[in-house]
Amino acid sequence: AELLEVLEVCDINKLEPLVPKLFKRLIKCIAGPHLQVADRAMCFFENDYFLSILKTYKMLTFPMLVPVISHIADTHWHKVLQESLNALKTILKEIDFNAYEKALANKDAKSLYLIQDPKNVKRDRTKIEELSLIH
Repeated sequence: AELLEVLEVCDINKLEPLVPKLFKRLIKCIAGPHLQVADRAMCFFENDYFLSILKTYKMLTFPMLVPVISHIADTHWHKVLQESLNALKTILKEIDFNAYEKALANKDAKSLYLIQDPKNVKRDRTKIEELSLIH
């Protein structure tokens, strides 16, 4: 709640440097094992100003957000959170269907590592870094 209050007094055009970190943290919270943390993170998407940030920076946020939300909506164990995630998928599609589909089609290991078992994250980050060096 406090973070939303701070965001609401910020000029949306000056938030760009913070957007990637903010959304990565929210994704980690939503994808994490703690239901209350995931639920609180989902509350951000009920805020109109936060949704305007999401819309403004959709080229940054959709590639991070869409694959993970889509995956968790299909696999999460808690029915209520699953329903919330499906509602969020609908909101994201309404914001920009083409950007949603593009982000979904371009799933990559960099976004999906956020939803993996923490024991495997380090191993997979190493693989990502190795692949990055090859290309």
